[in-house]
Amino acid sequence: MRRSGMLNRPRYLTEYHMLRTECGATTPAAWLFDAEDPVAVTLAIGVAPKPVHWTMSRELLAAGMCRTRLRPAGDGDVQVHARLGVLDNDQPDLRGVRRPILVVDLMPPEGSVRLFLDGLIARIFLRRTYEFLPKRREDRIVARQIAAAEDRFRQVQS
Repeated sequence: MRRSGMLNRPRYLTEYHMLRTECGATTPAAWLFDAEDPVAVTLAIGVAPKPVHWTMSRELLAAGMCRTRLRPAGDGDVQVHARLGVLDNDQPDLRGVRRPILVVDLMPPEGSVRLFLDGLIARIFLRRTYEFLPKRREDRIVARQIAAAEDRFRQVQS
């Protein structure tokens, strides 16, 4: 059975890991991707039943991996940049090892928080999203969604 040109593929991708806040606290997090919303990725922070979800574009995540703290990617509530550093984590073989760190600044009206994530995990997740749903297919899905929304709008107007 084929669905949207894919052979029985699941709709979602998830990559789990731990993140660290600027005050040093660690919490579970997950990168989420839904093929029905191909331009976005979501960072779920915390544990069920009430994790906090921050959604950003795949392009913002990709751009942030190539930016420094002097020029982060993003103009709004989410800014992303990369750096090399030591991300203390619970894996003894990685303690003290310099590695890519993805810094995500979340700036809602209530305040702001800086998160430090494993840059390798984020890069692997992003690469998997593009393998799962290439950019050229993303554009087609968005065009179909826009056409469907326009059809619904016309029906409501009639």
